[in-house]
Amino acid sequence: DLRHESEKYAYGNLHHLIGESGGPMTAMVKVCKEAGMDLFPSVRMNSHYHIEEKQASYGRHRRENPHLRIGPPDEDIPIPSVENAIRTGLDYKFYKNRRIMANVICELFERWDVAGVELDFMRHPAMFRPEEAYAHRYLMTDFVRFIRSRMDEIGHTRGKHLELITRVAPTVADSVRTGLDVETWIKDKLVDNLPTAPLYD
Repeated sequence: DLRHESEKYAYGNLHHLIGESGGPMTAMVKVCKEAGMDLFPSVRMNSHYHIEEKQASYGRHRRENPHLRIGPPDEDIPIPSVENAIRTGLDYKFYKNRRIMANVICELFERWDVAGVELDFMRHPAMFRPEEAYAHRYLMTDFVRFIRSRMDEIGHTRGKHLELITRVAPTVADSVRTGLDVETWIKDKLVDNLPTAPLYD
C-alpha cells in the first residue's frame, strides 16, 4: 500500500538506486571501498511501531502473521504499558521469525564484501514478551551463535575475520532480563564488540 507520500518517495528512490547502481548496499560497498573505509551494515532486530498495517513499512511478514507478534491482536493490552508498546514486534520464540531475520542478516555478508554486521537489539529493545524473555534467552544465544558460525565460514573463504557487533543494554542484568545472554556471548567468543544504549524502564 503506497498511499502515503513518504512511502511513494521511498519506493521510487529505491528503484532509482537499483537502476543506477544495483541498489543501496551495492552503492555503499563501492563508496566505502573507494574511500578506504570498512562498512558494517546495521540491522534493527525488531520494530514496534504502531502504524497502519496496510503501510508498506509495516512489513508483509508481520501483516500476514499476526500470531507471530509479541502481542497477538486479539489480546486486550492496557495503554500505556511496556506490553502495549512492544506488541507489534516479532516474537523471537517462534522459529519462523528467527529464520527470516537470520536470512536477512546473512545475506548482508554473503552477498556483499563488508567488514562485518551490527545487530541492533536496542532500537526497539524487546525480542520476547517481558515475562518470557529470561526463559527464552537460549534461543537468542543460538541465533547469535548461528550468525557467528556463518560469518566465520564466509570470512574463511575471503581470508579475513568478519566482525559481529551487537548493540545491547548498558548492563548485563538489563540485557539478560530482555533475553540477551551477553555473558555467554562474550565467554563463547560469539561477538567482537558490544556497544550499549539506554533501555526502557
